[in-house]
Amino acid sequence: MINFSKISDKGFIGKILRRILNIFPKPEIIRIFQGPLRGKKWIVNSGVNGYWLGTYEREHQRILEKNLRERDIFLDIGAHVGFFTILASQLVGKSGGIFAFEPLKRNIDFLRKHIALNKCDNITVIEAAISNSDGEALFDEDESSFMGKLSNRGTYSVKTVTIDQLVEEKVILPPSVIKIDVEGFQEKVLTGAMTTLQKYHPKIILEASYKKGDPENFYSILTSLGYVIEPIGEKSLENAGDFFAYKK
Repeated sequence: MINFSKISDKGFIGKILRRILNIFPKPEIIRIFQGPLRGKKWIVNSGVNGYWLGTYEREHQRILEKNLRERDIFLDIGAHVGFFTILASQLVGKSGGIFAFEPLKRNIDFLRKHIALNKCDNITVIEAAISNSDGEALFDEDESSFMGKLSNRGTYSVKTVTIDQLVEEKVILPPSVIKIDVEGFQEKVLTGAMTTLQKYHPKIILEASYKKGDPENFYSILTSLGYVIEPIGEKSLENAGDFFAYKK
């Protein structure tokens, strides 16, 4: 499988490929080109080309393929437009369940459209941001739909919920695997899920930065619960931006 995402946009080959992609008019909806989601329907202008090419964050795709099984429950925290939501839906099958969390309306619209296009009936969309408390918070909508985050300088209010409360109230089922992509607020997500992590030990994929010795960093939080943490990809623990955590 050709991984176009490994080709730099700034290099010669990357520039040529971008020009080729821009020459041809893109249909609104296309079949994903390759990877485990090959053949699934995708809205082209919902995000980066790596989505419909099937190469987006390929290492994350491999981890989900390896760790999600039928009947599993997957939490997609920061679901964006649903690439990993749809992949997880396929992996867990009709007997499994997906709970996709996304606070940004633009992303929610595309997320729901992708679910409908691919007839995924095992996905529940929750229009909220996961944090360490239930209530409301300001959300800062960045120019990029990937970079929105909770912020005191936010432009509008969103609902916030905790994983522990949702599990306790049986709004969601106890998770098998959790993906966390929340632009720097992963510690709040984790501290709002401590009881769930201690009781059910879900595997975790998260975007974060390692800060040695910081007791409030994701690394300290998870290791205190007995988790093993590995960097995703070839970078060292100190230099990685994505991690996989699991209980032995």
